[in-house]
Amino acid sequence: MLRIFLMGILLATSALPTSAENQTSYEGNYSNNNTAATLDAHLVRKAKDRYSISLSTNVPMKEGQPGCAGGIEGEITIKGKVTTLAIANEGFNAKAKESVQNKRYCEINIKFLDEYTMELQEVGGCLHYHGASCDFNGVVEHDASGI
Repeated sequence: MLRIFLMGILLATSALPTSAENQTSYEGNYSNNNTAATLDAHLVRKAKDRYSISLSTNVPMKEGQPGCAGGIEGEITIKGKVTTLAIANEGFNAKAKESVQNKRYCEINIKFLDEYTMELQEVGGCLHYHGASCDFNGVVEHDASGI
């Protein structure tokens, strides 16, 4: 009887998740369902809280109106629900004063609304990466959210 009891305890404790399993992984593909403009994000986990991220945006040409497209990639650290992607702005003019139109970094705030939903808010300095008619603003959902 004692052997059965000990076997039960061993089985029960081996079924408990480890701390690594408890940590949420945001890895995967995210997209919006907007037909006028698409916004996509792809996250790959590099370490415990480090991810590589790539973002793309696209507004198709419609009825003679110009479209736009662009993308950016970098690394982020996710601790909690909020992080910021900051990439050196290739369009930055070091000889001019830093301003809203001439920012040193392309910055995008990222907020995880839940396990499958991410909100992107472009802070500025990203025009070089997507053109005047696009941006990296919006809410995207993990492709596995509907499963």
